[in-house]
Amino acid sequence: MTDSSEFDSNDAAIDADFYRGGGVSLSETEREILADAAGLNILVTPEGTGEEALSLVNLGATVTVLGQDFERAQMAAGEAGLSVMFVSGDAGESLPDELARGTFDVVYSPWGTFDGLPAFEAWATDISDLLKPGGYLMAFDEHPVSFMVKATAGELIVQTSYWGEFVDEDADGEPDDDEFAPTTFGWAIGDLVTALGNVGLATVRLEEFSEAGRYVSGIELLEGIDEERRSRVPAALLLVARRI
Repeated sequence: MTDSSEFDSNDAAIDADFYRGGGVSLSETEREILADAAGLNILVTPEGTGEEALSLVNLGATVTVLGQDFERAQMAAGEAGLSVMFVSGDAGESLPDELARGTFDVVYSPWGTFDGLPAFEAWATDISDLLKPGGYLMAFDEHPVSFMVKATAGELIVQTSYWGEFVDEDADGEPDDDEFAPTTFGWAIGDLVTALGNVGLATVRLEEFSEAGRYVSGIELLEGIDEERRSRVPAALLLVARRI
């Protein structure tokens, strides 16, 4: 099997040859969790880069992708000779009727999922409905602290609130529509874990990483910050929540 170190998520096109040869782009930790993926029915939602789905097929899983923009992944799957089912829709917003509930062993939520959600509750409900009893959600995503800091004179400075901030576009000193609105990356891990728990998804593993591996986190985009300082701020997290 091709080593994941050969994978570059910043490439404009998916390397079909990499996946045709059995390549897997998932991190070592993800692959550890998915060690028994062979024969499992796995849903990837949203679509992510498309590389996650192809990796899971090469681990032996039957893979369905639920999303809105998967033309790139469809083309790569065809070129690589890999079988992936693609279904249009969004968990938490427009879950299609043809997607069978309670049939997936794993739901994999790729990088960028949490920042794109309008709320956790509806999404978590759909994820729970899609999973078999005993099945689990696995998510690898950017850590919410990653976008809280900025670089000033080689130091990391807290720039935004972890809890979110009021949106006051009319500058009247009051939050617009009297609502507490999140910042660009203003969700809290506690909100996520609570929303999952409320629909019967028990968080059984939560890991935080100083590097995002194959992705680029907000902290890694900052210029003038040395590696030691960067490592003080978490860049990514991995969460596993099992349906009770």
